[in-house]
Amino acid sequence: MKYPNPLTKGRTIGITAFSSGISPKHNARFECVTNHLKSLGYHIVVGDCLYDQGKHVSGSAKQRAEELMSMLLDDRIDAIYPPWGGEVAMELLPLIDFERLKQARPKWILGFSDVSTISATFACKLGWATGHCSNLMDLSTNSNDPLTSNTLTYFATPSGERFTQVSLPFYASQWPDFVNQPESGFNLDTMTQWQWLTKPQHAEVIEGRLIGGCWDTLSHLFGTEYLDLKAMSERHPEG
Repeated sequence: MKYPNPLTKGRTIGITAFSSGISPKHNARFECVTNHLKSLGYHIVVGDCLYDQGKHVSGSAKQRAEELMSMLLDDRIDAIYPPWGGEVAMELLPLIDFERLKQARPKWILGFSDVSTISATFACKLGWATGHCSNLMDLSTNSNDPLTSNTLTYFATPSGERFTQVSLPFYASQWPDFVNQPESGFNLDTMTQWQWLTKPQHAEVIEGRLIGGCWDTLSHLFGTEYLDLKAMSERHPEG
């Protein structure tokens, strides 16, 4: 697995919406989040594919793919962080030049939901470690729950060191009101429950490489060139 450089202070984060864009009513939230990242010492590069252009996308598939490729090939950028997921990142997969990216320096792909359509594919086809984590628009100054507030802290972990994540006892049953309260964090109001969908046969523990993602989209990719888990498992004997 190829790990991008630790995302420490002074690194540059590229922002492009390769699925859903934001609306003008989210400007205050976006400004709050990006100012927070700058206060933490990160540099920010905002692409042209940011705002919703209709039909839940920030541009045509060609425009989104070209901007994503541009950021992936720009070695001044260390991570690519869409504002959030969406519905149609899958449109980009046939337009991405994976052969060219094999020569590129790995970059973090961060976020969840439809972001995982890209990140899981990159982990499988390119062997890049990626980050299934809080979305960019979650990272306000008042996002105090440990999983959200420590997102960038985890990705700053130096090579050879480790961190441990612990599930929270409560989760938020509703999204924060990004429009009327742009600095709001999550209200953790509902008890969480761990549940196996497929329980291991011989233990309560699983180990190995983990792919996180949105089942709605990843289920369409299993067995294709974009998410060949059999080939990936053969490359990684740790499981």
